[in-house]
Amino acid sequence: MEKKILLLTAISLFVLCNTSTAQVEYWGANNNKLYGTTGTGGADDISQHIGTLFEYDPATNVYTKKHNFGLNGSSFTGYNPVGYLLQSSNSKLYGTTPLGVFEYDYTNDSVRLTSNFNGLTAYSFPGNSLIEICRKPSYKYFYTDTFIVCKNNSFTYTVHSNNANSYQWNKNGTGISAQADSILDFNNIQLSDSGIYTCTMQNQCGQTETMNLVVKVSLCTGIDEQFGMEHALSIVPNPTTNFFSLQIIDNGITQLKQVHIKNMLGQTMLQSKNSNTKFDISGLSKGIYLVEVQTNKGLWVGRVEKIQ
Repeated sequence: MEKKILLLTAISLFVLCNTSTAQVEYWGANNNKLYGTTGTGGADDISQHIGTLFEYDPATNVYTKKHNFGLNGSSFTGYNPVGYLLQSSNSKLYGTTPLGVFEYDYTNDSVRLTSNFNGLTAYSFPGNSLIEICRKPSYKYFYTDTFIVCKNNSFTYTVHSNNANSYQWNKNGTGISAQADSILDFNNIQLSDSGIYTCTMQNQCGQTETMNLVVKVSLCTGIDEQFGMEHALSIVPNPTTNFFSLQIIDNGITQLKQVHIKNMLGQTMLQSKNSNTKFDISGLSKGIYLVEVQTNKGLWVGRVEKIQ
């Protein structure tokens, strides 16, 4: 984001003291104007000369006072603002006064004190401007990154992110217009859907592309002999909160006999000695667990993450 810093001498429009100056930092406001504050000046009443917020239009070289700090009606917006204004990711501008943090919405010229420095020394003067820590989208690691799915079956996979605003799934590096959600979803998967998938997530701070997710679509004729036990089962959803299911992807060739859910110390937390494929882990603490499945074809071992 381009930033320009101007040092502006006081002008009569702001009713400033002759020696007052104003420092402005441009944060790319959508209206292409600059905003800043003065530590003194303001209302006609000289006793209320405790600072202003102003706007500068580079296109016309016109300054406009937008706000006098102090008592405005029944609300007090602070006094003697310090440092630069910061445009946050919500498009509003923020700054500090010895009283607390204020917010300016240039779309309606409203100013409000959003928080005060309770607990700090009275009349504290902030030493620097505010900064915003912006984080690109993050997501849960794909503990299982390869799936073999039988043709004409359904297949879904969810990428878990708590700060992404938009999603776009890609196949072999090319975006899929019909897959623009956190869930990769196929109702009737075909052989041509085999490929390497990634999800591009975006928010106001940038974008993140996930690790590869390999999807192999098979006719499922002797899939266990062809690919072995490694790909005979999958855990969905993973990560999960309370429940997960064991998805058998070889049209019933693999049959479940016994399931043990163990912590990372190898201690059995839950077990099932029937063909149940859905498991309730709501009583377990969050963390990673081993899922050991004894089948008619041998032992299958996977991992599931409980996130709450």
